[in-house]
Amino acid sequence: MPPAELAYLLAADCLLPLADRQDLLEQRHPLRRLRAIRALLTREEGILSALHAVPASHDELDGESGILSPAARN
Repeated sequence: MPPAELAYLLAADCLLPLADRQDLLEQRHPLRRLRAIRALLTREEGILSALHAVPASHDELDGESGILSPAARN
């Protein structure tokens, strides 16, 4: 897979705060975008590890808000 395609795919699919995802999508250089994705995922992994948490899946989130849907809370 070409780096540019991989960079867009990862930026669109990562479970990151909306502002971080937007910053990634605005990055025009594929290798810089991939480096930024790596840094953000490393940051997120550190947070999840420190909290002993598991990230919510896309299905559990309510649209673009990033808030757990009522069904996922139960």
